[in-house]
Amino acid sequence: MKITKTLLLFTGVGLVAPLIASCGSGTPVGGADTVQIRAYKAGFGVDWLYELKDQFEKTFPGKKIEIVEASALVGEASINEIKTPGKNQIDLYFLSDGHVSDVVSSSAGILRKKDKCLYEDLTDVFNSKAIGFDGKEESETIASRMYNGYKDYSTYVGYVTQFTGKMYTIPWADSVLGITANPSVLNKFNIDYKDILTSNDLKTAIETIYNAHKKETIDGKEIELKPYSWAGNNAPGYWTYLFETWFSQYSGVSKYEDFMRCTPNHDGKFYEKGYEVYKDEGILKSLQAMDSILDLNYSPAGSSGMKHTDAQTDFIKGKTAFMVSGDWMLKEMSTTEAYFNLTKECVMMKTPIISELGTKIGLTEENLKKIIKLIDAQGKTADNEAIKKEVSGVTDEQINTVREARSTHDSLGVSHNIVVPSYSDALPLTKQFIRFMYSNDGCRVCRNKGYMNLPVSYKTEAGDSTSTFQSSVDEAYNFPEVHMISGAGELNDVRQMSKIILFNKSEWSHPNTFKTIMQSKFDGKPLAMDKIYNDEAEYMKLNWKSVFMTNGGYSGDY
Repeated sequence: MKITKTLLLFTGVGLVAPLIASCGSGTPVGGADTVQIRAYKAGFGVDWLYELKDQFEKTFPGKKIEIVEASALVGEASINEIKTPGKNQIDLYFLSDGHVSDVVSSSAGILRKKDKCLYEDLTDVFNSKAIGFDGKEESETIASRMYNGYKDYSTYVGYVTQFTGKMYTIPWADSVLGITANPSVLNKFNIDYKDILTSNDLKTAIETIYNAHKKETIDGKEIELKPYSWAGNNAPGYWTYLFETWFSQYSGVSKYEDFMRCTPNHDGKFYEKGYEVYKDEGILKSLQAMDSILDLNYSPAGSSGMKHTDAQTDFIKGKTAFMVSGDWMLKEMSTTEAYFNLTKECVMMKTPIISELGTKIGLTEENLKKIIKLIDAQGKTADNEAIKKEVSGVTDEQINTVREARSTHDSLGVSHNIVVPSYSDALPLTKQFIRFMYSNDGCRVCRNKGYMNLPVSYKTEAGDSTSTFQSSVDEAYNFPEVHMISGAGELNDVRQMSKIILFNKSEWSHPNTFKTIMQSKFDGKPLAMDKIYNDEAEYMKLNWKSVFMTNGGYSGDY
């Protein structure tokens, strides 16, 4: 694979940094015995990171962890900082997007070495055993404990071929995404969230709540309960988490990943006909399923202008029954004890399976739901023969397809990147700290202080933080193989370098795609889902080489 000569020249000339030892603005020189950290403060907060720091310094006297910055402002500036090796003293970053393709492509021009990357390869960390708080190695490697999918999203595949296969990032949070439900609201309508197994079930529950026009007094005001909350101001893209899961369920994990790679037919080639991934029936079926539940009237007035914390507040207070969100909600809503207690009683549902999958593989809705229930009951003790005894005529292939769909979850963990500058003066200690974090003890700190999970299996113990909410998140992993998918990460460098998003045509571009669909209905000019599907595919075809491949700097046959 190649990048155009123009882009290489730009990278080499425009981003070269002086390679002299100097100190970053306000950042003291650390040295080999100090790991200096800059961390993005997301919904999980950073209490877990400070606790890990304290534990590490107790376990390894004389070694120091210095958290230089922990804020929501850590982002693009960090990438620019990483590109100034002569000035930057930070050893470890916890980011919301490590811009791996961008940093890798910039490396040769900045470092003036073809075989040296600005990011350190963390493959050795991934394949190592974690280190417990007793300072001893655990029995299992991090790789053996990490859920399916994360390695692929963390492995570089791009035009700088000498770096292909290296892991320049490891996720620092799982960030499970999906539908959160408020059982206290659902109970008012005699709905059990555990009975919502398919997209048709979800649609029925939403319509039942809406059509009841039930009123309750909340905060001293009588309000009508609505089906769901959503935040049109700063989080309209949350709807995407449901769409992506349904897309992956319908088309399968492999086809979904082909879509993310822009490589139709698993051939790895994208330059000539990468746009063909937008002609996937899973996109149309998932758009149609989304359209069936999207309506501005199904949410509280003013939702189009709400921020996510306001929408979450309505949800936990019992004004609505559902909200598409992430597992960060528990920590994010812990600003007061009252809000925290309300959130603890909410649940993260197993994402209902798109009903059209049953039609695709020859199952009635009734039999699809029977199989889902049996799969849930079996958990990690999967037994197809037991299911075939309960559901007459069902095949192994049908069961396996439903099982994969049920064990698939969407995650932002792939964009919650741990990255390490390769020129760090504390590389061994930095890698030691990452291994420390990934230990069972470290996982426990993340759970108890940030109410978050790392993307690995670990053993819980008595005294660990638990709640209805956290237990429901744990249920996402109660399958023989968990399949993580994401629209936020990189499976190769095409989407990032070429600035390709989920939906690209301006009329409905991501992240406002589903907000646009809702608004079009409200305005009396509803968008047809087959129009979005066909027009988007045509738009990508017409602009593939002239816009996307050109902007990405690609040429030739890939």
